[in-house]
Amino acid sequence: MQENGQDITYQVSLVVTNSVQHCSDTAKKQVHVLPTCIIGVPSAFTPNGDGLNDYLFPLNALKADNIHFMVFDRNGVMVFESRDMNTKWNGTFRGNRLNAGIFAWVMTYTFRDTGRKVMLKGTTLLLR
Repeated sequence: MQENGQDITYQVSLVVTNSVQHCSDTAKKQVHVLPTCIIGVPSAFTPNGDGLNDYLFPLNALKADNIHFMVFDRNGVMVFESRDMNTKWNGTFRGNRLNAGIFAWVMTYTFRDTGRKVMLKGTTLLLR
């Protein structure tokens, strides 16, 4: 086990007892806990309705509070904005499908464990 910003491993045990026959069994598992959750945004997505990569959204944002995710077209027009990590962009703007291309995104959030404010930015390819 390591602490102070390092990974921590715990040994977890589950003991189950049958109340009728008083038999018991134990299962043990090591659980690896990371100090942070790395939030990522896919580098490409394909909003074609096939159920695979149809939406763009921050992944693994479990420890992000006050999240603000924005997507911009090549002219700097904001085509999507969300303050809810469960709201996903489907590649449309004002109800119209956008053409394939590169879109810039900016995300800000507060890391829950430390209260630190974070800003990330990058680009994503919309494929049709």
